[in-house]
Order: sequence, then structure tokens, then C-alpha cells
Amino acid sequence: MSQSQSRRAEPERQTVQIARLSYTALYELIRQPLLLRIDRLPQGQDPLTGVRSLHSYRLADPTEFQLLDDTTARIGPVEIQAAFTHLPSPAYRALTQASDAFRQYVGLPELLAAARTPGQTPAQVRRLIEAAVQQGRQPGQPGLYVPSQQFQSEWLADEILVHQTETEFFISLAFRTRFQRLSRARVTNRVGLDLGLDPLSVAAHENGALHTFRPTALAIPALNSLTPEGRQLLNQLLYASGRQDAERILAYLTHHAHHVYAEHLTHRGMSLRFVQRARVQAVHDFHFSWISQSLNVAGIGFTRVDPAGTSTTCPQPDCRHRHADNRRGRAFLCRACGYQGDADAVAAHNIVNWGIHGRP
Repeated sequence: MSQSQSRRAEPERQTVQIARLSYTALYELIRQPLLLRIDRLPQGQDPLTGVRSLHSYRLADPTEFQLLDDTTARIGPVEIQAAFTHLPSPAYRALTQASDAFRQYVGLPELLAAARTPGQTPAQVRRLIEAAVQQGRQPGQPGLYVPSQQFQSEWLADEILVHQTETEFFISLAFRTRFQRLSRARVTNRVGLDLGLDPLSVAAHENGALHTFRPTALAIPALNSLTPEGRQLLNQLLYASGRQDAERILAYLTHHAHHVYAEHLTHRGMSLRFVQRARVQAVHDFHFSWISQSLNVAGIGFTRVDPAGTSTTCPQPDCRHRHADNRRGRAFLCRACGYQGDADAVAAHNIVNWGIHGRP
């Protein structure tokens, strides 16, 4: 079995940070002990990627875990708080559908669609949010997601882990995900991705074709116009909208790409104002984690490329001049040959070319 096939056979792990207000409860679970310490393999051999912990724990009885709502789970006698919505849509859907105790506000898929509809006003969205909150969470309601036509996940309830770092706790949930290609056409394109916030991504094919993905505009009510419960629901709406936008990129790639090259990002410079933070978090989760896991499930090659100089190097094969002055904001103008273009598009072209042929 090849290394890629071996990775594909392993379950996906999605890791969510646990809220600090739950740490006392976690220490109590360790003391009882309802959380049992496990040994981790050395780094490089450990299949549990994503968090290098001081200590990792499994549940003594996995049936003691119950998801109550998007931010609350019960383990034995105590409740813990975490953003359980911060998962890819197929995983989030699998988790909520497998949780008999899960409760959700009524009509959230319709509320998400309304918030993303052109012409809606912040006042209209505020009224919809508060109307949902007033009805309260109820059983049998779907979560805030748009079902995927290609990816289907199964939650592996027996494989819940809790990780403890020097200062934080995380919960790791495992999923088995299957992919179904919608088209039988053979795909041979190699695609480079320049990743960001706006645009979310520019995809450059090796033949020069481009596709740009921009975030959907939302009618966002002012935070001080909402109740505390309404602010929490708005936060979840923003994350769900960001996730829906990010998953549009994934759907495009599974239809058009045989191999994807994406820049190796850092978090520096990828933050916006508070009211947008949840949407930005969804984009971060996609760029840094979901894209590689999802493409692996789909059998599509994925390679990270050093982003240094991608948006300041001329993409013309007979030039390749690199200088910081080539870029001014989003505009690119090569000081050597005069080539002009969009800086994000230039970066995407360079990423696919450097991924295939190496850096000039």
C-alpha cells in the first residue's frame, strides 16, 4: 500500500479547542477518572496529527459523550464548552445526526440562506436571528450546514480524544469520510491556489486558465442590537457562511483538478475585525486543515509550495524578475519587462508552475 493510500485509509481527525471555562471540569474528569491517559508515539510516527500535546486522554466509556448543542457536550456528569460547529460540513452533519441529545434552533438553514441573499438588510437578519432564539433549541433540527453532494462522513464515537498542551485543552473527533465523484470525465489538470481572505482563493491552471473565489456578502446586524443568545447565533452564522464559501473552492477542485499546489501559509496577516472573526476562522480552518484532508479522501494530489516571492516574481517564462517593487497592493507591474496583472493571479500562476517545475 502506498503512503497516500495508507493516509486515505486512516480516519480524519478534526480538532476543536475547548473553552477555558471548562478546564476545571476537565481536571475533574481526569481525577475521577473518566478521562484515561494514553501514550503518544514520537513525532513523525504519530498518526494523531494537528496537536502535539503534553498529555492525551481517551474516554473511559465513549458512550458517556453526548453533544447537547453547537457549543456544549456532556461527558459523564459534567458539561464542556467548545465550538463543535467548527468542522467541515460532512463531519458536522455526521456528528449532529448521531447525537440523540442534540438540540438546535428551528429554521437555521433557511436563516443562513436569507443572510447570504442579496438585498437582505441587517435589520431583517436581526429579526430572523431573534425569532429563532425566542423559539429556543429543539430536538430533530438540522445544523447550520449545506449538505455535500460528494463527501459523506461517519462519526467514529469510540475514537474521541482530549489533548492537553501547556496552556490549553483540545478535543479530537474522528470521522470516516467517503468521496463520490459526480462526473466520470477524466481530470488531468494541475492547479495552483493563492489563498487569502478576499479573494478567498485564485485558482490557476497550468494552461493559464484562472478562477477567482470571493466571499459572499452578508447582511450583518450590529452586535449591540442583539441579545447575548443572538450574538452567539450570529457568530455561528458567520462561521457557517465562511465554511460554505470555502467548500465552494473544494467542489471546484474535485471537479477540475488532478493535483493541487497551494502556498504554505502562516496565520500572520490573516485577521479582520471582530465581527468578521468567525467567518475568517472558517477560512483559516479550510486553508490550514480541511483542504489537505478532503483532497486526500478524494484521491487528488496535494503539495504545499513556499509562498516567498510568489506575488512579486514575474510569471513570464523569459523574465522571472523578482522584486518587492513589482507589487503595489493588488496590482503587479514587472519593473524589468513591463508585464502587468493582478498580484493574486500572478501568485497562483507562480505556485502551479513552481510546484510542477521547481522554483526558478
